[in-house]
Amino acid sequence: RSQAGTDGERIGNCPFSQRLFMLLCLKKAEFKIVLVDPRRKPASLAKLAPGTQPPFLTYNGGVKTDTIKIEEFLEDVLCPPR
Repeated sequence: RSQAGTDGERIGNCPFSQRLFMLLCLKKAEFKIVLVDPRRKPASLAKLAPGTQPPFLTYNGGVKTDTIKIEEFLEDVLCPPR
């Protein structure tokens, strides 16, 4: 999940999200982006990751909320770039 831009539709300028996007793109991983407008967070977000701000990662039913830990996890799970 990533923070939306000011229009609520486009990817915002969050450096943490952008760093994760770059890593995923470099690894040529398939991923899904879900934009979250910080002014209109859905209730499902509060249930999924209470008290956190995007970005965060959901994987196999688990949620990772710390950007550095997400990056380490992706490095461990994803193979070297093709």
